[in-house]
Amino acid sequence: MPVALRNVLKWRNGHDAATQAARQRSAPHVNASWVFVCVMVTVLAAHLWVGLSIPRLQSPDEPDHVRRAYLVAHGEFLLSAPENQMSGGWVDSEFDAYLAAYHALSLPQHPGERVSQEWVNEQAAREWSGQRTRYAILPGTGFYFPLIYAPQALGILVGELTGQTIEASYRLAQFAALLTSLVLVFVAFRLWAMPPAAGALLLMPMSVFQVVSASIDGVANGLLLVVVTTFLSAWQNPRQRHHAAMLGVLCVGIFVVVTCRYQLAGLLLLPFALAWRRRSWACAALGLTVLAATLAWVGFAMATIVDNRVDIGADTATILAYYVTAPLEFAKVFYRSWADPELRALYYESFFGRLAATDVRYTDLQYRLMAALVLLITALSIERAQWRANWQARAVLAVCAVAAVPLTFLAMVLAWTPHPAFVVYGVQGRYFIGPALLLIYALSRHDRGLRSRRVALAWVLVLVVGVFSVVTIPQLMAERFYGG
Repeated sequence: MPVALRNVLKWRNGHDAATQAARQRSAPHVNASWVFVCVMVTVLAAHLWVGLSIPRLQSPDEPDHVRRAYLVAHGEFLLSAPENQMSGGWVDSEFDAYLAAYHALSLPQHPGERVSQEWVNEQAAREWSGQRTRYAILPGTGFYFPLIYAPQALGILVGELTGQTIEASYRLAQFAALLTSLVLVFVAFRLWAMPPAAGALLLMPMSVFQVVSASIDGVANGLLLVVVTTFLSAWQNPRQRHHAAMLGVLCVGIFVVVTCRYQLAGLLLLPFALAWRRRSWACAALGLTVLAATLAWVGFAMATIVDNRVDIGADTATILAYYVTAPLEFAKVFYRSWADPELRALYYESFFGRLAATDVRYTDLQYRLMAALVLLITALSIERAQWRANWQARAVLAVCAVAAVPLTFLAMVLAWTPHPAFVVYGVQGRYFIGPALLLIYALSRHDRGLRSRRVALAWVLVLVVGVFSVVTIPQLMAERFYGG
């Protein structure tokens, strides 16, 4: 056979084999995507059922978040600070009364408060007064950039403009936040394969409880996933099309996430890491822009927000300067906080699920089972052999995750703990879900298919976690607020 003919046949066979291999590689991606869509629809239905079956406004700080969303809906993006008042804004009187009524159920002075169906119906019948005569004190929300409240604000605005009751408007805000969260998770999945351990973290009782509320946790976690997956996708494909748009999404996402989750300030490193990867001055300029914007917002918030809820004994700048010049003192406070058995139990339990105002608990056995499941799923998600792939990007994410832990305590030292601090007050376990997601993406394998038995088993266990959350949350909340 002539050499030229042999070469042609060899090229053709190789081409056909490559084409077939490419099709085989792409098939799991398509199938997994459709499976993921079906899963998302199921998750949406399950979350709606949970959200509709539990008492309203029982997420920590949820009433204040809803009030802030109301102000954003009315075009008031910044809080005001009248003379001798903490920062806040004027809201509808009936709207405020509705929020206060449900919030009172979880206040310390009302332990074990129960509600009747008659009371629930009375609250559901409240109508908008049309009079913004109630001043709501909201300093804790003033540090968050208002864009994070866009979904809830849209729901409230639609409900108010269409003549819905206050409760129906709240439900619209709740649904808008939930739908936005799930859309963000889906976008993140399309950009980069979701590790099973990340799915487990998103379906833990604490995560589910927060995402079905009108709070900002679900949206913030969804946006965090978009940031992480955009970064990983841009890193792996530095010359891909639409890279400028992806960098824009990345920087906007980082700004919004960091300005509502200050402990994730390490994310500001991501544009600079990509700039090094691409050898791009334009990318570095974007990183500097988002860094400057974040610092400007933080500085503005610290200068304008009046917050006297806790007498911490000194202003924020003074406390920050103290710990910057004496880092060993902060290390001692950090250690004592983790060494305190009660605080450590709070971190542990509120990471997996302490509902309402952290007073609705699971049993010790249930906490141990949840921890064992999440750890097992994490072990099944990790593939050490793949750590060499994109190891620099993984290292950056791991640094952001680890740094977020002390930054969480630093934030609460500055805002919620009397100075000088012995231990840190105000830290909850749910604050570590974001850092845990970062660490999972840093350590996990990148595989969209279910070809590995390990991955298939991990996703089955994720389903177990989700079913456990959907079944137990309404049951526990009913026992706490309705007496059974």
